[in-house]
Amino acid sequence: MNENYPFKHWGLTLLIAPIPLILNDLLSFFFNWDILHVFNGHTHPLFYIITIFFSTFLSVPSFLVGLLLFYVLKRTNIAPIYAKFILIVIGLVGVTITFQFILIIIRGLAENLMYIYGVASFLAGSVLKIEEEKIVTKQE
Repeated sequence: MNENYPFKHWGLTLLIAPIPLILNDLLSFFFNWDILHVFNGHTHPLFYIITIFFSTFLSVPSFLVGLLLFYVLKRTNIAPIYAKFILIVIGLVGVTITFQFILIIIRGLAENLMYIYGVASFLAGSVLKIEEEKIVTKQE
């Protein structure tokens, strides 16, 4: 299995998740159309940098659980498709638990973000390859 898969999955999730917020903000600004009803189109560009920072910080426990599980699955020689499924599910559970914690602090906002980050985690895990590229050499 590809050693970089957990890091790529985590990083891609953190980069993909703010995109719906950016699009929502643009639609709100130009067309007065706030689909997500998150910030009513009034966010500063610095908000996205802060979002990525806090997302990284808050997702570290889930990432570490996923990383540990990745190495356990790698040692058991499980089929890559099953390992990928298990890791995606663990990522979704981690997102849910993290945002349940945030829900205690901030109501309405966290629920919308939980769905966004959940979809981002699913997409990131689905598109990345978990198997290593095999290098084929010709023997003469």
